[in-house]
Amino acid sequence: MARPDRSAVNANAYAIAYRLLGDRAAAQAAIGIALQRVDAAGGLDRTDWLAVLASSTVEQSVGVAATGIRPSEPDSAQEGLRSALRRRLASASNDERTAAALHHLAGYSIDQVAAFMGRTPADVARLAGVIAPPPGVSYRDLGDPILIGGSATDDPRRRVRVSVSTALTALVVIALAIGASRCVGPRPSLGPAPAHVTAHVSADAPVVTSAGCSRPATPAGTYWSTTAQSPSASIAATSSPVPFRVAVPQQGVPTSDPSGSNVSTTNEGAPTPHPLLLAVTDAGESIDSFMTDTGLEQAAVEQGFLVATVAPHASGTIASVDDVAAVLNTMLSESCVDTSRVTVTGLGSGAQTATAFGCSQPQLVSVIAGVGGASVPGDCTLSPAVSLLLMWNADDQAFPPDGGYGPLAAPPSSAAAPLPPTAAGQAVSIWSRAIGAPEPERSTAEGGGSVEQSRSPSGAQVKWVSAPTGGHTWTPDTSQAILEYAEQHARSTG
Repeated sequence: MARPDRSAVNANAYAIAYRLLGDRAAAQAAIGIALQRVDAAGGLDRTDWLAVLASSTVEQSVGVAATGIRPSEPDSAQEGLRSALRRRLASASNDERTAAALHHLAGYSIDQVAAFMGRTPADVARLAGVIAPPPGVSYRDLGDPILIGGSATDDPRRRVRVSVSTALTALVVIALAIGASRCVGPRPSLGPAPAHVTAHVSADAPVVTSAGCSRPATPAGTYWSTTAQSPSASIAATSSPVPFRVAVPQQGVPTSDPSGSNVSTTNEGAPTPHPLLLAVTDAGESIDSFMTDTGLEQAAVEQGFLVATVAPHASGTIASVDDVAAVLNTMLSESCVDTSRVTVTGLGSGAQTATAFGCSQPQLVSVIAGVGGASVPGDCTLSPAVSLLLMWNADDQAFPPDGGYGPLAAPPSSAAAPLPPTAAGQAVSIWSRAIGAPEPERSTAEGGGSVEQSRSPSGAQVKWVSAPTGGHTWTPDTSQAILEYAEQHARSTG
């Protein structure tokens, strides 16, 4: 194929680079490096040159920003939004970067990007959605004012040149779209949008009882139980029942229902709907050890929570998410649970499992609380909305908050698919978008830590609490923070 016109190449690259950097000189520096590498690799001779260019431009722009260089004319008004966007792109996959840059930054439609990338529109919509802007925000507003219609003092000659570049780009877009559609065949329909479930999150959400409330009340105490079997067939072990431990509070301990319509009772045999806390242990840690080390079970039971604790067959894997689902389903059917108040929490790989479970089964849980770990896929869909609390020490050596595995942890050795570690910043950004909340705002906390949080119109919240020290640990304060957060973020639907 003929190489694309240089002006079209520059116009596309500049649109992406400036929106990420907010500085003309910095954008030109990023473009120079990106084009040199793309050209040297023969990228401009490929039919998907625009996708290759977008990926390289994002990579170099994020790299330029990391140096801290701002040579001239910085556009600081939107730097917070740009910084959050660069951070999300830095931890995204190559396909996610490409789709997001072409759709959100360069302004192409999903169908056009699908043609450029040789993917289906459904794939591109999912990939670009990972970097979707907060509600009411368009990343295209971050463009150079000279390019998108600046003041009367702008150089009119530059506007004319840009106009020509835009026309050339449009011709290239049309040609590529036609050519690609001939290669990939008819484009599949995206299909109907998933049904949206309206959520209302508050401390005074009404109690909703589970099926287990029709059974006789279980006396207070601690019990061992098993599920019928895990629904997972990822590895042989998960075809067996999943053992877990249950701690039942006194029936006289009040529930969280403020209306008084479902108050606790001491009448023998009368079940009380209690909020449920389902805890997932860290990799290699037993249930008994987790409860002793964290003190979570005792603290929760004293506050009226029903507690279930599970050590999954294959920690930190897709199979562990299935194990949690099996335990939760068993609890809902056999115990009297207030389904408006279900919290899943965990430490390390247990936090990975908890967050992944929230994305896979949002209808079953109101709160996810992860400590020192997260696994949040870019296409996480939360309908109804689920609140998220992340507590993560900056010096965690098992799962560093910047992502990946530290020296105290390793990827699961099981044959089952591992849950990829997600950086804390990326996790809260994805979760915020999934519940319709704006990009989290950062504030300083006591002791040199920080808090990033955001709230959606439904009342659902995302909150990341970071401490400078503490390592990969769970303290009594951790337990109390989770219990308080769970009480404040009960959820009703409809």
